[in-house]
Formats: sequence, structure tokens, C-alpha cells
Amino acid sequence: MIKIAHAQEPEELPGQRAAQLATVGPAQPERTKAHTAAYQSVKHDLVRMQRHKCCYCERRTVPDHNDVEHYRPFSRYWWLAWTWDNLLFACSACNRSGGKLDQFPLAASSIPLAYPALPPGGEQPLLVDPTANDPRLHIQFRPLPPGRWAPFGITERGRETISMLRLDRDSYLDDFTHHVEVTVKPVIDDIWMAYAERHRIDFEARWRRKCDQLLDPERTFRALSEDVLRREFPSFPEAPA
Repeated sequence: MIKIAHAQEPEELPGQRAAQLATVGPAQPERTKAHTAAYQSVKHDLVRMQRHKCCYCERRTVPDHNDVEHYRPFSRYWWLAWTWDNLLFACSACNRSGGKLDQFPLAASSIPLAYPALPPGGEQPLLVDPTANDPRLHIQFRPLPPGRWAPFGITERGRETISMLRLDRDSYLDDFTHHVEVTVKPVIDDIWMAYAERHRIDFEARWRRKCDQLLDPERTFRALSEDVLRREFPSFPEAPA
């Protein structure tokens, strides 16, 4: 998971929000097709903002059959269902049954929001919000003894986020490990080969080019790639001496 810069709110959303808020009140409503269509209308804006990647697992995915995700779920925060800062794009594995669904745990000292209050109020969410928090301060990737790579929570929020989204499920670990073997390790091998020839070439320029290539925001699993580089090269982000 990486930090996502929130784009400007789409022009049509304020009107959609006003129209839908007029249909709800203090009691949790039944979700209607109109409710869903209103927030789904900005799906492609979210997809572009997130470079076609799931906000949680960083897998590149297509809009069809995947979701506009409510950071604060509709079932508990229906009045925020059309609030731009509450909307993300997530893959179905992270967002639906077996993933987050409508979970939204709070720290014990939190005061939950009540209709029609706006966040954060007295809430202290335990789910990392990649548009408001830097996920790299909460979750890092490390190798497991069999050679697989997995996310580890380095804070309570990180641990809760991994558990809630099941980012450590086997299918994800397979994807993470495949990415390291097929995408990251060849780049690392190229860097070490260049390092061995550094007396003949501009090694630092090669280092920067290779790191930029691997950490391009368009690529999947950018956070994982960074952690593999950091483990292989303790000097990261500086070139090895």
C-alpha cells in the first residue's frame, strides 16, 4: 500500500451528493440503485487517480467488476457515501466478502461519528487510509523463511489493516513473491553487475535509472519493490558506496 494523492473532486459529484442526501435521514436507509449509481459515477475518476491500481493491495485492476470503495462503509456512515474524501477504488478481493466488506474498527478511546457529523470527529480509525496516511509508516514487506514475501504491520493500525483486508492471504503472498522473483530481482542483478563495473560507467546514473524504473508509480506493488531494494541495499535511497 502506498500514499495516494487525492485528485480534485469531480465536478458532477456535489450535485449527486446533494440529490442523494435529500433522500436519507438519521436512520440507516436501504441502499437504492440511485444511491449506488451516484457514487459509481466517479469510478473512472478514482481509477485514474490511483493509476488503475487497487488502493489497498496495489494490484493493477480494471474498473469492470471492481468497486468504488467507501473508506467509512455505507452501512454505518451512509451520509458520507457521496463524499469525495471517503471514496476509493478497490479490487473485489480487498473490498468484498473475504476482505474488508463493511468492517471499520476504531481505537478503544474513539467516539464514533453520528449522523450527520463529518470526519474525523472523535474517531481514531484502525484502517489505514492511503489518501490521508502514509501506509509506509504502518506496513512493510519482509521475507518469510521459505522465501515468500509478506506484509507486516509495524504499528497497531498496520496490523489491523493487514488483518482486516487479509493482505497476508496465500494468493496475495504468491503474487508478491512472483513480483519479487520476476520483476525486482532482475533489476537488482543488473544493479550489482553495474556496481562491479563502476570504474568504467556512471554507476550512480544507472542506479537512479533502475530505481526509477522499478518504483514508477504506474507499476504494481511499488511498496514491496521499495522494501526489497531497501533490504538488498541498506544505503537506499542512496546508491551503494
